[in-house]
Amino acid sequence: MTYCSQQDLVDRFGTTKLVQLTDRVNKPASTIDGTTVTKRIEDAVSLINSYLAKKYELPLTVAVPEVLTTYAINITWFLLHGEAAGKDSPVRMAYDDALRWLKAVSQGSVVIEGAGEIIAAAGGGQIKTSTPNRVFTRDKLGDF
Repeated sequence: MTYCSQQDLVDRFGTTKLVQLTDRVNKPASTIDGTTVTKRIEDAVSLINSYLAKKYELPLTVAVPEVLTTYAINITWFLLHGEAAGKDSPVRMAYDDALRWLKAVSQGSVVIEGAGEIIAAAGGGQIKTSTPNRVFTRDKLGDF
């Protein structure tokens, strides 16, 4: 399941910016390199799924929530920029915000409405252990 598309990137940032980020063949840049865009979207989906898989059955069973599309767009945009996205750039800040949100989802403090079955947290059971008889007791060590 993909959370955003090339058209979502065009709608948000414009064709010109996407051409500048992806066309590495033509001088001057003149076309969107769909392969590059698709690869970065796939990378963003993999990253997002690594967080969602802690709480939800994947693929999600409903239409992609708008908030998830927004964060997928921001992550993809950051991945398209690569090292050109400086530490204090708006692109980096949007990416960091997306990661914070995904972390909150994976920890359960944010719920994606209608996203499907929430995976129950593991644990809560008891483990019964047995230990061998003690070798040293107060009676055996009384003279020390």
